[in-house]
Amino acid sequence: MFIILFLIFFLLLSYHNILYGLSTIIILLPAYLVRFSFFSFPTTLLELMIILLFIIFLIKNKKYKKINLKITNKSFNKIPKAWRYILLSWVLASLIGLAINPTFLAIGIWRAYFLEPLIFLIIFIYSINKREDKEIIVKSFLILIFYLFLVTIYQYFTNWNLPNAYIYPNVHRLTAIFSQPNMLALLIAPLASFLFVYFLEVNKKMYYLIASLLGFIILFFTKSHGALLAVSIALLFYFIFEKSYRKFSITICALFILFIFIFTSPIQYFNTFKQQLFSPGIHLQITSTEIRSHLWRNSLGIIKDNYLLGTGIRSFKNTMNKYHNINWIEIYPHPHNIFLNVWIELGLFGLIVFLFIIKQIFISLQEMLRRNNKMFYPLALSWITILIHSLVDLPYFKNDLSILFFILLGLTILNISNED
Repeated sequence: MFIILFLIFFLLLSYHNILYGLSTIIILLPAYLVRFSFFSFPTTLLELMIILLFIIFLIKNKKYKKINLKITNKSFNKIPKAWRYILLSWVLASLIGLAINPTFLAIGIWRAYFLEPLIFLIIFIYSINKREDKEIIVKSFLILIFYLFLVTIYQYFTNWNLPNAYIYPNVHRLTAIFSQPNMLALLIAPLASFLFVYFLEVNKKMYYLIASLLGFIILFFTKSHGALLAVSIALLFYFIFEKSYRKFSITICALFILFIFIFTSPIQYFNTFKQQLFSPGIHLQITSTEIRSHLWRNSLGIIKDNYLLGTGIRSFKNTMNKYHNINWIEIYPHPHNIFLNVWIELGLFGLIVFLFIIKQIFISLQEMLRRNNKMFYPLALSWITILIHSLVDLPYFKNDLSILFFILLGLTILNISNED
């Protein structure tokens, strides 16, 4: 009953203002955790919100007449031509992946990771028209971080919803409303990076800075090394690249490096890391780096045998049974590397398209920099955070993360399509 009442409220709110519907979906990205059957059809609250918003978007003011999905430049299209070709190719790659493994579960994954994010992007692109609209989207990021921070702090003191694997005497890692700390870190990391620089470059209101700092605190509590490293590299890029901070940042970095060489053994650390990565052990005390190394090696075995077409969407875990060679290590649902995951599930064509997506993102960022667009740094840091994190985890193939990816993509496209 609560879900029905909420959906009616969401329907009325979205009909009043499409932008409020977009904002609500962003704030409630974790709503995919609310799973149920709708007329015997398995779905999530997040999925129904996107579908309802799309229906309202099409009907209200006959917006469907304004959507232009044509590839050619003969008529106005809010999505640049290069992006039209790339997004069409991404859909085609996903359909090929679905055809390779046409299971019921794969269809559900295809809806959540490919179809619905594209639907959301269309609504996003055609509904945001001015600076104030973008500000509402950014404030939605702020609210999302704020309430997840409150849940995280509550969990810290009470262990509410915390799996036994993360309770003392195990390493205390917080998950908020999720089942794993990495799920929380993957969602928060790009948003915290975005808001921190948004405060410095676009809007000096303190609540943006506070929200970003709360995001960094959440990341600290997750103890996600990948997320913390990704955010650190992104922030380092900003402070060195931005002229007003460059001299100070380079001085601090030089002192930090000097401190490391004087008080630690960086060569020994490098050799240890090299050994864990290239010659991982098989004992019970192996590190997460060694576990990932085994996982990547096995993933490369899958690619070697299926390099052209891959094994299809939602196939990794079942396929890994054939290549898994250390019984006491669990079989993970993905290879903890987005490039390996795309290649395995979408084939070589999917990997090429994904590389073109990354290339076009950086081309778009370069254009924003050329125009002195203030959104360059917030978006650049978000994308750098995602890209670095994607080397050791999967910041796309999850319901909320795929939508977040297309939100950032929508902001990137909008900031090269018009000037504020």
